[in-house]
Amino acid sequence: MKNRKAFNFYKSYYEVALELENEKDRLDYLMAILNKQFKDEEPKLTGLANFAYISQKHSIESQVQGYKNKSGYEPPTEPPTEPPYLQEQGQGQEQGQEQEKEKEKVQLQEQEKIVCEKYGLVLETFN
Repeated sequence: MKNRKAFNFYKSYYEVALELENEKDRLDYLMAILNKQFKDEEPKLTGLANFAYISQKHSIESQVQGYKNKSGYEPPTEPPTEPPYLQEQGQGQEQGQEQEKEKEKVQLQEQEKIVCEKYGLVLETFN
């Protein structure tokens, strides 16, 4: 969710924040909303800040889910089948296999030429 630029900050978030008497709880609550909206991070709150967040959780989660649905955001669910360094090695193996097939083809053509020359045959190639 790195590309998210804005979200709706509802008055209910503000009203709940005003009810928190402790400045630290208020800051923790507001930062939890911001981190959830922009980074999709689950908050690790305690005490009244947690209680305040839980009271608005449905609204916050709905906004985040709505953004994901509209933007086509899908979090990575599975790691790649092979790490990138192995995938590169696999490409090298494929190239090596192709080179090996090409060598076999050239060897076969040379053997055909030898047989044709030995028996006086004309070799026609079709490409």
